[in-house]
Amino acid sequence: MYLEKLGWIASPFNPNKPDPRFILYEDVGREILILASRESSRIFYIYGKVGMGKSTLALWMSEVAKAYDLDPILIHGGRLYDPEIVKEKLKIIFKGPSFFRWLINLIRGRRTVNYLVIVDDVTEIEDKNFFETLVGIIDHPNIYASICLFGNKRLEEWPYREVFTNRRIIVYELNKPSKDKILKMIESRVESVGGTGYGPLTLEEVFEIIEENETIRDILSALEIKVMEKVKAGYL
Repeated sequence: MYLEKLGWIASPFNPNKPDPRFILYEDVGREILILASRESSRIFYIYGKVGMGKSTLALWMSEVAKAYDLDPILIHGGRLYDPEIVKEKLKIIFKGPSFFRWLINLIRGRRTVNYLVIVDDVTEIEDKNFFETLVGIIDHPNIYASICLFGNKRLEEWPYREVFTNRRIIVYELNKPSKDKILKMIESRVESVGGTGYGPLTLEEVFEIIEENETIRDILSALEIKVMEKVKAGYL
């Protein structure tokens, strides 16, 4: 009901739907893509609190990877982890590129296809064989691939870190972005559903919500609740 009153086509603050259009860590994503495109067999580990925006970054990287001459393979962990689906996705790497992909690379003057395996919610996966397969991929002499892992724990707290023993892992921590970045993200979300600015919210109300909440998911959830309260209270 509140969406109709505001003239919005959808809720801009859905906290449970990662949307790569509203990326907050583009600098981290681009740095990893550049490094992976320059040299294969790299391992990246990105961690942060639940709801900080890791899944959004993983989706964004999978969408723009080809611009860096990387073929992305996105694997979901947690409740979405399916060993059979994962097996089929990884077969693409072992099977090698299609003739069409090989031809494109030839035209571009590239002799190899570089893959980037992106694994979201990696700390929720308890399949040791999966991680051993990833090691096999980056160690394979005829495969050019890097791995980007997204987790909720620090690297040293992750039990399956042992599978990657003696391998250098480049670590990034996602912290709460600056207020300016978050404000721009909120404005973009509101515009995407047909609104302007912060909708029915004042800048002071938005600032307060940003200050009181640590993660992006909590900020979005609080914004949605605040909007509904204002509409219900007769804002319009």
